[in-house]
Amino acid sequence: MKKKYGKVLIVADGYPTSKNIFKGSFVKHQLEALKRNYPDWQFDIYFNPFFKLFSNPLEKDSAPWNIMKWGMQLICFFPFLFRSYDLVHAHRFFLPVINAAVYKFFHNVPLIATSHGIVQIRKRYNKKWTRKLFHYCDLIIAVNHEMRREFVEKFCLKENAVAVRSCGVNFSEFNSV
Repeated sequence: MKKKYGKVLIVADGYPTSKNIFKGSFVKHQLEALKRNYPDWQFDIYFNPFFKLFSNPLEKDSAPWNIMKWGMQLICFFPFLFRSYDLVHAHRFFLPVINAAVYKFFHNVPLIATSHGIVQIRKRYNKKWTRKLFHYCDLIIAVNHEMRREFVEKFCLKENAVAVRSCGVNFSEFNSV
């Protein structure tokens, strides 16, 4: 018998907060759409706690700062390993996917990853661990067809392993301009 409902953990770098009202807005729109389309499902979101403390933490880039913010994200994620979910969805490569992959490793649940920034991934095309991370995901969501094509080609993914979904931006609105 197929389950009528489920529990989903969404792991992201950021989410809109009083200090960061725009960062993570794609995640927020995606979460709102999921809640509308699946009202019987439960959705929990985990994002880097630095977004609650600092303004624009992803723009701060130095070795000590990166160790501190990514270390905090990994440590604060630890309690989620003791919760039960039917699916884990990482919104953005890399650290959210690493967190989600750790969850999948311990719980053997499907892992979906959304990527809307191909520039960061292009820098890592030749990295062996990047390829392994892509292949560990059950489904990759790309936000456009160019990104999908690059993921399939560069990471030797099956066509049906990469889907295209907009993350809340209706591009047809720009057609009348």
